[in-house]
Amino acid sequence: MGLAANGGTLREVTATQVLLFEASPRVRFQEFTPTEEAAAGADWMWWWVDRDGTCFGLLAQAKVLKVSGRRWTIDFGYRTKGDSRSQITKLIEAAEPYRVPAAYVLYCGDRKYRASLKCSRTHGGALCRDRERVGVSVVCALVTQEAAKFHQNAAGVEVFHDAVPVEDLASPVEGLDAPIQSVVRELDEQLARFLRQPQRGARRVAKELLRPLERIRLGQFADAAARRRRPGPSSGTSPPTVDTSQCRTSTTCCADCVQGSPTTCAMSWRGGPLRRG
Repeated sequence: MGLAANGGTLREVTATQVLLFEASPRVRFQEFTPTEEAAAGADWMWWWVDRDGTCFGLLAQAKVLKVSGRRWTIDFGYRTKGDSRSQITKLIEAAEPYRVPAAYVLYCGDRKYRASLKCSRTHGGALCRDRERVGVSVVCALVTQEAAKFHQNAAGVEVFHDAVPVEDLASPVEGLDAPIQSVVRELDEQLARFLRQPQRGARRVAKELLRPLERIRLGQFADAAARRRRPGPSSGTSPPTVDTSQCRTSTTCCADCVQGSPTTCAMSWRGGPLRRG
């Protein structure tokens, strides 16, 4: 999407009209009126529908990745005048009755437009800003909420990193999708199996939107492990040496990788052994 051609001033409404037209009828949609958007924080409802009737929907709000000087931002804190709730809060709440996830569709321009974006993380060896097909991407609102809470002014770049290109959802370029490891101590077996097994069509769309939550959750476990490895404030003692040789995630300690011994996983230090997810 050629944001660079007009100084990055592409409007969300214009981009959305093009996107919905190009994706239809493969991906069905229902646009919201301005009044409905103000109330629900959403621009449209999107549905992926397979031939066998399997479907996956999401409630979407569009945002543009903008740059001002050297600062890249996405306006996740937007509030309608006279409304105390943020748009993201309304979006998440509005999605609940439909039993679909809330999501942001991001218009991120082309490589030339993103040339000055700074991000230390890479994707398959490529810089975040140089990813293919990322001009129009989608990200779960829960990921956005997490980024806004912990990264504040840098939330836009963080969310851009975790966003999944819409084109990758509609026409995956790779083979079988990688499994998603259990990210909680106890998980419904049906959901756990869904995350582990390869998926296709609408089910793959649903799974890929959950993938960034795996990274966030594992990061939280790793942070907790790091805190537990520090000397205690009163005792001055140190946690036992952590042996990660048996861990399925190599060096990341998480509830899905606990061997049940304090000397095996730092997550057991002071908190007792965790059960497998």
